[in-house]
This record gives sequence, C-alpha cells and structure tokens, in this order.
Amino acid sequence: MRRRLRPLVLPALVVSAMLVRLVLVSSRHVAPFLDGAYDDQLFARQAATILEGNWLGPYDHLTLAKGPGYPLFIALSHQLHLRLPLAEALFWCAACGLTLVAVLSFGFSRPAGYVAFLFLSFHPIPYAAVFDRLVRERFSTTLTLVVLASGIGLLSAVRGNLARRTWTWGLVHGLSFGWLSITREETLWLMPSLAILWIWLLVSCAREPGGIFRRTARLVPLVGVVITAAAPVLLVRLLNAQKYGVGIVSELADASFPAAFGSLTRVIPPAGSNPKVAVSAQSRALIYENSPAFRELKATLDEPSFWREPTCLFYPEVCGDIATGWFLWALRDAASLVGYHADAHTAERFYDRLASEVNDACARGAMTCLPPRRTLQPPLLRAHLRLLPHALWQGALIMVMADRSPWVRQLPTFGGPTNVGLFMHVTRDTLGPEGTTLTGVSGSLIGPHDRVTIEVTSDIEAGSFGRLTWHTDAAPGSRSSGAAVDRFEWRGICLMPCRLRFSDDGLRVADEELETRTAMPLHLRRADAAELGSVERVEASEPSLGRSTQARRTRLDELKEMPLVALAWSYHVFLAPLVVISLAIYLVLTVRVFSAGSRFDEWIGATAFLAAAASRLLAVSLVDVSSFPCVGIGYLAPGMIALALFAIWPALVLFPTRHDREG
Repeated sequence: MRRRLRPLVLPALVVSAMLVRLVLVSSRHVAPFLDGAYDDQLFARQAATILEGNWLGPYDHLTLAKGPGYPLFIALSHQLHLRLPLAEALFWCAACGLTLVAVLSFGFSRPAGYVAFLFLSFHPIPYAAVFDRLVRERFSTTLTLVVLASGIGLLSAVRGNLARRTWTWGLVHGLSFGWLSITREETLWLMPSLAILWIWLLVSCAREPGGIFRRTARLVPLVGVVITAAAPVLLVRLLNAQKYGVGIVSELADASFPAAFGSLTRVIPPAGSNPKVAVSAQSRALIYENSPAFRELKATLDEPSFWREPTCLFYPEVCGDIATGWFLWALRDAASLVGYHADAHTAERFYDRLASEVNDACARGAMTCLPPRRTLQPPLLRAHLRLLPHALWQGALIMVMADRSPWVRQLPTFGGPTNVGLFMHVTRDTLGPEGTTLTGVSGSLIGPHDRVTIEVTSDIEAGSFGRLTWHTDAAPGSRSSGAAVDRFEWRGICLMPCRLRFSDDGLRVADEELETRTAMPLHLRRADAAELGSVERVEASEPSLGRSTQARRTRLDELKEMPLVALAWSYHVFLAPLVVISLAIYLVLTVRVFSAGSRFDEWIGATAFLAAAASRLLAVSLVDVSSFPCVGIGYLAPGMIALALFAIWPALVLFPTRHDREG
C-alpha cells in the first residue's frame, strides 16, 4: 500500500502548494489608480470594448499607444467568470507547474524539481502590492517565466530527439513569446537569453548524426516555433489594419512616432543638454523655428501641464521643464489637442511630417544635431554613463531583495470616484480599500523654510507622493509680535503605514507614525529641547468612493497576509546568499564544461537565465538614468524571476540527472 501511495506524495505536495498559495491571495483585490488614464483606465476601457466586440474601441491618442495583450487577458478572465486577481494567481501557478515539468523533462530528480517548484510558487514578487493596480507588469512577468521555462523544455526535447515533445514545447514557447510581444513594447531585453538557447538548439540539430534530410527534419519544429510566435503579432496587426487602417501593434514601437521622437532628441541646445531632459525648452525653441509641424504644438507644450508635476517631484533641478520619460506623453497629448489624432492615418502623417522637417533642418545645418535616430531611447550622454553604476547597484540590490522586503499587503485604491463601475465590471471584483489623503498645516515653524525639510514617507514602494507648498503669514503672539512665520502644507496620497518626518539642517527632529483617518497635533523639538515648531493638524480625507465598491477588510484577511509577509521576509534574508552561492557553482560549472566538455546543456540553461536577469537590469538602469525613475520592483520583476531561476538552476546541476544515471 505504501509503495502504491509513494508516487503520489510529491504530486500531492504540488497540488497542496498551489491551493495554499491561492488561499493566501484569495482576499486580494484590484486596487486601481482610478485617475490613471495612461495605464489603469486604458486597460479597463480596452478590455470592456473587447468584451463588447468592438476591438479596442474608438481611436484616440491612447488607443494604440500600448499593446493589447493585457486587455485580452482581462477580457478572457471575465469570460471565464473569474475575478482578475484569481485569474492572475492561477496563471502564475500554471507557469510554475510548467517550470516543474521542464525541470523534470531535463532529467533532474523529482525532489529537486519539486523544490524548484516551491521556490518559484511562493516567490513574493507575483503578489507584491505594486501589482494590485490594473497594470500589465504582473501578467508580463508570468509570461516571461513561461517563455524561459518552455525554452528549457524545448532544449530538453531536442536533446532527447523527442519529436512530439519538441512540437508541444515549441508551441508553448512560440505562443507565449508572441503574447508577450503584444503585451510589452520592449521585448528586446530577452533577446540575449533567447539567442543563447536558440543558437545551441541549432547547433544540437546540426550535430545530429545522419544525412541532410534527417537534420532538416529536426529543424521543422523550430520553424513552427517562429510561426507560432509571429501568429499573435500578425493577428493584432490585421485587426488594427481592419479597424484603424494601420497594420501595427503599437504606435510607440511600430509607427512613425518613434521617428518623430528620435528626431526631436537629436537636437542639441546651445547651452548643452541636461541628462534628465532630452527635449529642453531651449531645444524646443530651436525646433519651433525650423519645423512648422512642431510649431503647431507650441501653445500646448509650453503651457503648464500635468507632465511637469512628476518632473518637479523627481527632478527638482529641472522643475518647470518636462523630463524625457514624460515628454513622449506630453507630445502625444499636444498632438491630440491640436487634432492630429482624429484617426490613425492623420497621426501617422503628422509624425512623418514632423520627423522629416526636423531631420531636414539638421541636414542643412540649421540646428546642431546628433546622428539620425528612430527610437524612444534618448541619446546616451556622458552624464548618463556617470549615473549608470549607481543605478545598476541599486537595481541589483532590489533584484536580490537585499534592499528591503517587498511590500505584500493589500494595496489601497486611490484616485477620484471615476469609472468605478467600469473597473468592477471588467475585473469581476470589488476594489481594494481606499487610500488616505493627508493634509498637514504647520503652526509655528521657527527659522527659514529653506532650512527645514518635511517628508511624508511610506513603507510601500512608490506609496507616498504629494506636493509641499510654503507660505508666510504674520504670526501675532510669536517671540516677535507681528513677525513673519513660515507655514507649510502637504497634500497628497500616502498608503498606510506612513510617517511624517521633519529635519532641520539635516538633523532629524521628528519622526511620527500617522494613523489612518485621524487628526493629531505634533509638537516638534530639537535634541536640545529648543522648540522647532508645531503641527496644528494632520488629518485624512473622508472616503470618496462608495462603501459598496470597496472590499471590506476582515480579521481573516489580515491573518492571510501574515504568511505572505513572513515569506517575503525569508526571501529578503536568504535570496542574496543563494544567488552568491549559485554564482560560485556556475563558475565551477563553467570551468568543468570547457575543460571536460560535460554538462553543456545544463550550463546553457544557467547562462540563459543569468543573461535574462542581467539584460533586464541593464535595460531598466539605462531608462532610469536617461528617461524617468524606474529602478524598482515594478520594472525589474521579469528580471527578478529570471534571477530566481538562475538561483536554483546551478544547485540542481549538483545532483545527477537521469541521463547521468543512465550513462
């Protein structure tokens, strides 16, 4: 009896792990940024129009800005009558199961494969709070895992000369990469990893004993992979051509917009370039003189706009201008307001004309320009390269979770009460509890405000943002009656728990935890007991969303989050040492491969995972130093999963594979 049950123990462990993970995240809810027209609202609106049979809906400047891969997934989960968080959790469990099958098909022992499955299944990144928004990062991270795992499965099938498995793994590999290509515009970072896998696949086929016909027959399934990878892209192109008249996936990647943006970033202003602003006010003034098309956007681009606010928040030194990462959206907004996004053809012609006028002006010497460009990546300057090592280091710390444990508690919903019904409809879910808006007013700050620093911080990544303003009032009753006293006001969003911090000339004088929806006075004193000032009020706004739209947090929900927090902490503690150990094993394996010529397939797998993690880190760091701050879990998540695969793969190589035992 025991012998009969023994083979069922490990599969039962897998099923149990999946169920435990689903139970732990069962109380999670979508927490969209209700005012996020460029992410949350866009994906919800497109999912709704797909469900209505109207593809991506009426055309505007956002319709084709991003690929439709994630709205298609939202619509699919809706049709399956699944809450979106549950559908995403099931997809992650399926991806982990696929990884388990790939590991076992490679010949590793079953216990080693199940350890790898558990390590990935409970990885904290898929349930990090930053992904509770209606954004595509969690979905694209899961797709990345499917692409890498199926690539390993394909390699094992080709190595074993298993035709049926080669077709199966090839189908999964191709379709997953194709879906990823219509979900994210930047799949270029995966190319080094896939190139390593595919070059070795072709070499393996070429080394097949037999004649030319036998070798060619082994290449046929690989051709099928290319066809299946191209299928989702071609289908989207056909649908967009039929609906909007342009056969593209995204205007940010395929159309004339990259050429127009690249031409603008070529121009060098007389005073030189700022590393954070590729198209500065000086550059725009030059381009206005030489491009009638760009001159039409002057009134909109030069007036105060929403896109100047994040620039001031993250880059105070260039406040008043528009940083590179947000300028592309400001450019599209301006073209839309002028009327050039009435339809896709009109937008294409306008951006073609803009690129042609700017490039012609550069060619005739009317402006000092860099070489021609057709990309959204701004030119890399020496100033960017000086910032790159710091960005790489910070990104590496985040990827191994050495910086801090990921925040895995439920993210609150924030934003105005707009489109609540739309979000609830497409996700089949109630929204996460509403975030807290804080207002703080100073009573009697002593000293000039340029000496006092005020921060409202949150433990949640990007969980606190707002605007600090100062004003000067007469202050009867102060030490000098009628003297001017600086007062401050901070308005913004802080996702609890939050802290209010005051510093004077770099010396922290107060660090108070803020409680949700409470008004509280703060009396601030220096270490020498001299009074710095007092805060009259720190209070939260009343909920603006209806109670029926928000999930009610229960004690059980809080208890479910405790294991998630513990798991996140354990990965925070142990992942970095594990990666270091895996790097050491990888170096030993490399020496063994090139000296003894054995375990080459296993080395290829580890190298592919390491290449994926390194290229994602480099790509995100380059964007961070040149466009907008993006070194964080949200953008590094696909690389973090690739690094997790690398962390366990060399350890698996220590154990003999089935091929070793058979040999």
